[in-house]
Amino acid sequence: FRKIFGEFSRGFAQQQSRRGGGFSNPFDDLFNFDFQGGQQSECRISFMQAAKGVTKEIEVLQMSGSLRNPTLTKRKMTVPIPAGIADGQTLRLSVGGNQEVFVTVRVDESDYFRREGSNIHTNANISISQAILGGIIRIQGLYEDLNIRIPPGTDSHSELTLTGRGLRYMDAYNSYGDHIVHIHIKLPVKLTEEQREVLEDFARLETDTPGTINGVDKSAWAGIRRKRKPEPDPQPEKETQTKPKEPESATSSSSATTEDENPGVLTRIKRAIFG
Repeated sequence: FRKIFGEFSRGFAQQQSRRGGGFSNPFDDLFNFDFQGGQQSECRISFMQAAKGVTKEIEVLQMSGSLRNPTLTKRKMTVPIPAGIADGQTLRLSVGGNQEVFVTVRVDESDYFRREGSNIHTNANISISQAILGGIIRIQGLYEDLNIRIPPGTDSHSELTLTGRGLRYMDAYNSYGDHIVHIHIKLPVKLTEEQREVLEDFARLETDTPGTINGVDKSAWAGIRRKRKPEPDPQPEKETQTKPKEPESATSSSSATTEDENPGVLTRIKRAIFG
């Protein structure tokens, strides 16, 4: 400000001193200039916009005319923000007429990414099985989703470095930082009966346990795996009992016997005539 309006300020101060009044710059409430003679401004961007670069529009005040009769006008201008810019960094732009604007960039924090220079840090959860046996997980990257191979025997809080997947260096051409992934083993909240039995079997076979394990007695193991519950034997099919049919001759004999024991009227007549 002092460089741009220096002559005007000195002349105005001399007039005020002759009148016996104190000096007060009439442009202090309209401009925000630093000691290098440029107007100051701010713009706010998101974390991803800072990572990839973005163009922002700001409003500045521009002076025209002479120093004795300056004219102030508002002007909108486009600010190209380069990829990889950090919070608090300032861009220097020219607005014409030997005037400059210093734009301070404010970058919002991310809920997922953490920045450390040009490197970024994120967290990723894996299961117990993936930690022991290894596997592949998919995570969000700055520029695209990434598949990460988990090596067998990965400990919790291990760090996996993805080279060149971080933020772009501002002072180097086509150079990028790293993406560092912090691995956390996520324990299951509730186990099924079968899962618990498998873990207890593994616990009995474990040789480097630092202490004891609840519900596991290694002295009773004796090298034999847990006996599974025997499956119930299938029920034998019921044999279909068929009632044998009585021979017809037996029925006839029975009828004849009954007929002899209780003779009817016709029978008695026949016996009386024919003997």
